[in-house]
Amino acid sequence: MRLFLIQTGTVPVLPKEAPKAMSQAITNSAKSRRRCMGASTKAVLLIIGGAVIIIFCTWWLMFRVPPRPLLHNVYGRHDLDFRHRWRLGSFAIDEDGNWAMADYERNILFVAVGLGRPEEGYVYDTFRSTPSHAEITFSGPDYHITAQLDAQRDRATFVTRDGTHHVADIAPGEARAVIELYWREGYQPNLLSFLMKPNLFSDGLRKQASNLASDSVPASQNGN
Repeated sequence: MRLFLIQTGTVPVLPKEAPKAMSQAITNSAKSRRRCMGASTKAVLLIIGGAVIIIFCTWWLMFRVPPRPLLHNVYGRHDLDFRHRWRLGSFAIDEDGNWAMADYERNILFVAVGLGRPEEGYVYDTFRSTPSHAEITFSGPDYHITAQLDAQRDRATFVTRDGTHHVADIAPGEARAVIELYWREGYQPNLLSFLMKPNLFSDGLRKQASNLASDSVPASQNGN
C-alpha cells in the first residue's frame, strides 16, 4: 500500500482513501491466512485418514480369519510369511505308500491307498481346497489320478491308484483319532492293517480297509 502525504504546514495528513485501503489490505491478509489454514487442515486430515485406512487394511489382512478349507486344521503364521493362514494338519504315511489326512472339525478322513512314497517318485502334485470341496492330484511313474472330496461329515473316502473312490461312514471324532493314534502308538508299517485293528475303530472303517487291503498290492512288492 502506498501512502500519500500532503504537506500542510509541518503535520503530514493521510488522504481520505488511506483508511479504506488499509482496511482492505488487512481483510485480504486475513482471508489469505484462512485459506492457507484451511488447505493445511485438509492436508492433515487426508494424511490421518490415509494412515487410518492403511492401518485398518494391514490389521484386516493379518488377523482376519478366512473360511477354513477342507483338511486344514491349523491356523497360524506361515514359516516364511507374516500373514496368518490355514494350513494342512498332520498326515500319516506308511512304508507301502498309503496316505491318510483328516478334517478334524467335520470328521472327514481321506485315505490314498498304495500310491507310493515321496522318495520313490510318488507325490501329490496339486492341492486345491475350499470350505466345501477338495481336489488332490497324485502322480507317479505309472499313474496320474485326481481325488475328489466333499464336505459331508462323518465320512471316510478311500481312493486307489486307478482313481476309484470308496466311501464309508465313520464314528464321531474317528477321523482325528486315526491320525493321532497312528503316531501315538508308534510308526505303523501298514496303514490299512492299522485301520483293521479290532476294538479300535468303527466297523464301517475296518471293513473298508480290509476290502482294500486284500485287493491292493504294496508298492514294496510291486517292484516300485
